[in-house]
Amino acid sequence: MVSGQLRIGTQLVGVNEFFGALERALRRAFFSVRRVPAPPQGLTDPNSTKNNGLNFMFVKIKKDILEQIILHAQDEAPLECCGLLTGQNETISNMRRMKNTLNSQVRYAMDPKALFDFFRDLRSSGQNHLGIYHSHPSSKPYPSETDVRESFYPDCAYFIVSLRNPQLPQVKAFQILNSVVQELEIKAIG
Repeated sequence: MVSGQLRIGTQLVGVNEFFGALERALRRAFFSVRRVPAPPQGLTDPNSTKNNGLNFMFVKIKKDILEQIILHAQDEAPLECCGLLTGQNETISNMRRMKNTLNSQVRYAMDPKALFDFFRDLRSSGQNHLGIYHSHPSSKPYPSETDVRESFYPDCAYFIVSLRNPQLPQVKAFQILNSVVQELEIKAIG
């Protein structure tokens, strides 16, 4: 066995390939139960019929959390940063910085063990998983094809920080459901 490889059954696989598969399995395990979740209360337009009725119109987030997301993006530049957002009553009030295990300027992945720890801690915290964020160090704040393809959390808001203009970071939020991207208004509060 070569260093940096693991044996799974009779196959040798690279460590990165193994942890990527583990991350995908964890995501499926956590989110396969609710295929199409109920929309968060207070964030939808009951008269709308677009996107299978799951039309978030806005997402509420505490101003200091929004500022911390931008700081995280600036701290990690030129690499993409990533993290998870939680809160209660549909207001994002907490964040957890995650390490981009890909160390990439154009993609991110979270450590499967860190994801497992996050969801274990979430269960005992009384909080809800409300969002995910990452940065685009040199491109616009809009989901890439990869972002859309890897959007495993249909009931979360996806925040993207663009540092294309480092002096004026731009943050946008999106709902991604069945490969349909809809921009959300960000309501920064208190």
